[in-house]
Amino acid sequence: MIYRQCQIPDFDCVLRLMRASGASPEAMDFLEKEEAWVVDFTEYGQTDLLRLETLRANTNQFYALTSRAEGVVAAEGYDLSTRDWQRPDVKAVLAPHPQAFFIAKPEFVRHEAGVKGGARFVFQDTVAECRACEPLAAGELVYEFDSAGRFLGVRLGEFKTANI
Repeated sequence: MIYRQCQIPDFDCVLRLMRASGASPEAMDFLEKEEAWVVDFTEYGQTDLLRLETLRANTNQFYALTSRAEGVVAAEGYDLSTRDWQRPDVKAVLAPHPQAFFIAKPEFVRHEAGVKGGARFVFQDTVAECRACEPLAAGELVYEFDSAGRFLGVRLGEFKTANI
């Protein structure tokens, strides 16, 4: 209904439709703050997984992680660090492709127990030289939270050549 009745990116229209369909005040507040609405929610404890929808030109859905301690952390985008580029597995695949990057379209893989009662969320994203280019590799992006739900950071996990 949103895409039939609202122009991109008319969030006031989305709010009107949400209000008319009986959405909670919290859901409407979330939309105003994050410019996205929740389409899927998975509870894991201190930190939970959201799949969100928004009005964008290319990709309308994305993942985020949320906790009372941290708020919302979008699980999209990762820039390879100098340390990442020095890893043998990364060098082996990307040395001839110095402009390669994560295309920022991660898929949720799994949730794991983290250190000292924390949580770890693992996503997989594709590495390419452009968004329309053939994939060069796939990498796991590991989002870490402590036992209170505070975001500790994101790091590169397993990295391997894409199956082309």
